[in-house]
Amino acid sequence: MPANDLSFRDQSHINEIRDVLWKRPISQASVVVGSGFSRNAKKVNPDVGPPPLWFDIAQEMLNELAGDHGAGAHGLTTNDPLSLAQMYEANRGRDSLHDLLMRLIRDDDFLPGEAHSRLLELPWRDIFTTNWDTLLERARSNVVGRTYSVVEKVEQLPEMSQPRIVKLHGSLPSIFPLIVTEEDYRTYRRDYEPFVNTAQQALMETVILLIGFSGSDPNFRQWAGWVRDQLRDSAPRVYLAGLLGLSSELRAYWESRNITPIDLSAHPNVQNWPEEQRHEYATEWLLYTLEEGGRSYDLTTWPSPQELDEIPILRHLSPIEYNTFDIPVEYPRAERTTSSPDYNNEPLEKVRRVIEAWGHNRGLYPGWLVFPSGQERAELKWRSGDWEPHILKAMPELSPVERLNAVREMLWIKSILLEPFVTRQPFLPVMRQSFLPV
Repeated sequence: MPANDLSFRDQSHINEIRDVLWKRPISQASVVVGSGFSRNAKKVNPDVGPPPLWFDIAQEMLNELAGDHGAGAHGLTTNDPLSLAQMYEANRGRDSLHDLLMRLIRDDDFLPGEAHSRLLELPWRDIFTTNWDTLLERARSNVVGRTYSVVEKVEQLPEMSQPRIVKLHGSLPSIFPLIVTEEDYRTYRRDYEPFVNTAQQALMETVILLIGFSGSDPNFRQWAGWVRDQLRDSAPRVYLAGLLGLSSELRAYWESRNITPIDLSAHPNVQNWPEEQRHEYATEWLLYTLEEGGRSYDLTTWPSPQELDEIPILRHLSPIEYNTFDIPVEYPRAERTTSSPDYNNEPLEKVRRVIEAWGHNRGLYPGWLVFPSGQERAELKWRSGDWEPHILKAMPELSPVERLNAVREMLWIKSILLEPFVTRQPFLPVMRQSFLPV
């Protein structure tokens, strides 16, 4: 793998997520997607503004309520979006609140961006989202080789298989109520118990990555509360990734609550990214890095070496830290011999390289009781069989340790192939001669 000069304090946390994300046979990572991730969407019309964040929604509710009651109306100085939503519902009704959210979200004005597709291409156990838009669902058509079912209502949970996109807080245009008010959050555990149980099960069984959230996001605070109140220290780690800009005090605060920040504002290239695109680039860089976790050896091809092309990385995102892994060693073919004892012997150093390669490859064996039939089995049978007479003839020139290693590797290959040790040379006389004291 290529070397790189990346130096990033939270790289080890990303590597931990990457390792469990690509764990076989089933991923051990889930992701929770917040409203900030929707900023990676593509605009249908270049004149429309970006998807709203919680602050934008709160500001619009504040403006409309102030217009109803006067700028100095008591209680309208709060910037808490849940309190404002509760007041908005109380003054204008639930239908008006939903109309406001649909007007602000403008789901039809956006298409899934590349980040949405790249996120879905990763092998998450499940994807949870508190977003009301349908960008993730629509991105499924851009993903090949991975199928997500969509869960919009608690009644759908039993019939939808993993991996799933679970819409925790409702969905536009028709899955109401949208979870937005203080009362919605207060009664959520009671009214949406199956969703709560599913999310908590994911917290217990998988590593969780939160993406698209800020530390002040009410949805993030809810997840942090679940971790602290329900699972405490028994939960796997929960990671919060983004361009967070955390102080050391705030980082310590979240870590004490089992939330591990991955603060991409400390990335060494962040100052080279245009300020208006830093969140976009940080998300892209994170997804590229997690994608590289798929670069592990496919054990079903053992003992054939596996050639893997690196995914192309855009210049402004380089470097990333590539995943490293061990693969079987290729070794040369032997000259096929006849029954004559006068065949040309392979060079001794070549024999040693083959024995060493067999030992290395044995360490990567997938653990099958019997090597499955197929091209790899046939290849191993013939190639190892061609080398046996050369290795046996070279025995007297090898050291005692090398002879023992050679015998071990030859017998082990025969054992996984379920074949007797039959050679073109008498085996026992050669062994007896090789191990007699000098």
